[in-house]
Amino acid sequence: MIKIIVNPHSSNKGTLELWLQKEELLKKTIGEFDFEFTKKRDDATFITSKALKDGYKWIIAIGGDGTINESINGFFENGSLISEDAVFSFIMLGTGSDFVKSFILPSHLDQKIKHLKDAKTSSIDLIKVTTQKQVFYSNNVSSIGLGADVAYMVNHSKIINALKKLNGKIAFFIASFIALIMFRNKIVEYKIDGVTHKVKIKELVIANGKYYGGSMFIAPNASINDGLLDVILLKDLSTFDFIIHNSKLYKGKHLCLKEVEEIKTEKISINSDEKIKIQVDGEVRGVLPASFEVAKSILKVKMF
Repeated sequence: MIKIIVNPHSSNKGTLELWLQKEELLKKTIGEFDFEFTKKRDDATFITSKALKDGYKWIIAIGGDGTINESINGFFENGSLISEDAVFSFIMLGTGSDFVKSFILPSHLDQKIKHLKDAKTSSIDLIKVTTQKQVFYSNNVSSIGLGADVAYMVNHSKIINALKKLNGKIAFFIASFIALIMFRNKIVEYKIDGVTHKVKIKELVIANGKYYGGSMFIAPNASINDGLLDVILLKDLSTFDFIIHNSKLYKGKHLCLKEVEEIKTEKISINSDEKIKIQVDGEVRGVLPASFEVAKSILKVKMF
């Protein structure tokens, strides 16, 4: 049985119109399915979880990065998979659409739909994130520092949310600029392989996928199935230097900077004396302390 979860508000509410246009093509391509629209935050998690418990074996999420992450979290309960043999697919229709860039997929929507039928299934890694209050999974990129402040502003500022209805990319750019001007670099402690390091950062990124923040090529060496996290530290960069080198972040050329460090690891724990937000796939999901650990080949994905 197939369950499709649709976020009609994604892509500046354009997904609803596309769904009405392509629903019949989906039926002709993959066969009969049930579908459900999300109405509020975390709906995709609850719908996915219930569908798996009801016996659905193929979950397809349609929406942006947030919808995809919510649906993936619905595969788990108390840290374990609800269904060992269920598979996940997605059609990315969002403002940023970063996770999809770690796959090689058709660009046209009709081709994406047809690809679902013939796609092969393979297992991918996820990032298991543990805070003092909850455990959840990140499929793409988690971070602390500037990116988390941008995500908070994008999702909670009334002005930015009003702008998102007109143009999502412009709204994200304005939120990023405001957050950058207001941001002050943070002192954090991180532990890898039992060794604790203290560092001042503008951003600390824990990557499974390669892109985040609206096509920022933050982790060019990351892979969704290599069994490792890519940790990228943007250290004590000034606001001026960050602006000067910003284009390098979108081209994946920032790793050569002396203020940037890349670390491959299976687990990292992070703490701070300051109250620092955690960004997970475009959403703020709590504050430090937190640990980030690779969950190797844990999710079956029919996208390859």
